[in-house]
Amino acid sequence: QNLLALRATIYLSALGKEGLRELAGLNLQKSHYARDEICALKGFSAPFGKRPFFNEFVIRLPKGLTPDSLNNRLYKRGIIGGLPLEGFYPELKDSMLFCVTENKTRNQIDALVHSLKEISRGRPRASRASKVRGRGTQKARKS
Repeated sequence: QNLLALRATIYLSALGKEGLRELAGLNLQKSHYARDEICALKGFSAPFGKRPFFNEFVIRLPKGLTPDSLNNRLYKRGIIGGLPLEGFYPELKDSMLFCVTENKTRNQIDALVHSLKEISRGRPRASRASKVRGRGTQKARKS
């Protein structure tokens, strides 16, 4: 723990006052971008509306999609999902806590949003092999 405290002290000292302010602004922009993009998807919503937040936000999932099943499907795509909230707040059983910091790129956030869109529509991730097999199957049916 002492080494972690030392690391944090060095990092914050290196950032300085202006660097810390810029870092906080970056966190705020990226997390709000992610929340807005996710809430634009059909069935996803922010149960706490437009209340202020920093880099963690709650998302309510579409009906029929559970936090555990969503996390399993995201994990198969190489994405770490949100924290299911039911264990802490039973009334939020269909909600997850997401966190976005300066370490996430816009491409990573967009990949999350794209995956959420596909998963919520019930579309499995199409691999190159399945696309090729699918074409072969279609040709076989035509013959």
